[in-house]
Amino acid sequence: MNALERIPEEQISPRQRALLPEQLALYRLIREQVTRLDEIDWHAYGTFAICLDNHTILRLSRKFSRNEKYPSFLLYSPCLECVVFGDHKADILETVTFLWSLRRSEALDLALLEREIYGKDCTFDFSFLQPKQLARIPNAHTEISFGKGVWNAQQSIVLASRPYPLQLHFTIGVYDDVGFAFDDGGTAFVRELENR
Repeated sequence: MNALERIPEEQISPRQRALLPEQLALYRLIREQVTRLDEIDWHAYGTFAICLDNHTILRLSRKFSRNEKYPSFLLYSPCLECVVFGDHKADILETVTFLWSLRRSEALDLALLEREIYGKDCTFDFSFLQPKQLARIPNAHTEISFGKGVWNAQQSIVLASRPYPLQLHFTIGVYDDVGFAFDDGGTAFVRELENR
């Protein structure tokens, strides 16, 4: 059973239209709780958008826009760019956390979402994830790539204190681009690893 239902054109609000960068088919989640990536048939829609209850819109496309204002990341197999649009950073972060917390299907080999923002002038920083939000991500995935942001000690402790093995990838900046960094040089992260 698919987890999406198309919203008729006449029911799309002016606010929803204003958030979307282009005219797209807009869907809503029809399941109370989606917990797996394969509960949505990503192949069936092409370029489309999903409206979530927290007033954010998720745009999915095989064409990469490299939007620099809103967070974007890749959903592999099928290769789709995901961009989260919203008016409030807290809502956007909650949507990002929800998506990154969905378990992947081994049968469909839906790979982990790569956490990266394109463009050195990007104003959105994933280091704004709260520790509680951050903890939900490795609970669903054992391999995570972090592409941009400065993590504080509290976030570092959350990642390093998971009671199971994790494979973490941290991207460093290239030329003038900013990559991933620890605000304390990694001290809290290493200390927490030593305590495991």
